Amino acid sequence: MKKRNKSNVYGYVLMFLLGFLVAFLLINPSKEINQNINNDIKEKPSGPSLGNKILEGSANIVAVNQNREGLLGKVDVEITQGNGKILVNTNPFLEPDTQYSANIAALVASNVTGINLDNKNVIYNFDINGTVLGGPSAGAAMTLATISALENKKLKNIGITGIILPNGEIGNVGAILEKGEAVANNNLNLFLIPNGEGIFRYYEPVTTKRTKGSFTIVSTRYVAKQINVTDYFDKEYGLKVIEISNIQEAMKYAF
Repeated sequence: MKKRNKSNVYGYVLMFLLGFLVAFLLINPSKEINQNINNDIKEKPSGPSLGNKILEGSANIVAVNQNREGLLGKVDVEITQGNGKILVNTNPFLEPDTQYSANIAALVASNVTGINLDNKNVIYNFDINGTVLGGPSAGAAMTLATISALENKKLKNIGITGIILPNGEIGNVGAILEKGEAVANNNLNLFLIPNGEGIFRYYEPVTTKRTKGSFTIVSTRYVAKQINVTDYFDKEYGLKVIEISNIQEAMKYAF
């Protein structure tokens, strides 16, 4: 009876050791695999720390005032160490869509340059003669200013107008003729506009009068007209106008 109990004890010990050995072999590789998986899914590090350094860039912006007069101004951008905030100085008064344009401009600039802005703050400042400024048409200029700061490249003294879209494309805007005149009158020699706006279409009123007895009948009809923007500014002002589809095309002329 004692021998049988002793052999049972040996059996239990042997089974325990075998179980421990199997568990050890299974657990250790899984730890290594888990560690590799964790390493793979770690987020990419943010861009380098700036410390107290400030990255700066600027670009010309073109707008129109309430009287439909073209105006030339500037957008300056400062990039500092921070936590991913996109800030807009509200002097002069800015329309609410300017903040949205600022967010898209920073996003596109980050994508184009490959520089992560998660640990930085981007601050936009506008200087445009105290007018009310709407953001969408300044989006392309804001994006170029941000790229200028991130890559430490100075922009050429050119004019540009266009909405910036999240995929980097540049959308259409209005008042191309008024904006072009502002660019030309400020002695700039290149104006970048959205693709498809090289032909300006409008309707011109034509009034006719005819008399019937003691009555004069006046009628007005509108005749479709168009202006080739490129030819017009070249002949009238010596200003070169180029259509662009996206921010990459704009960069070819801007830097």
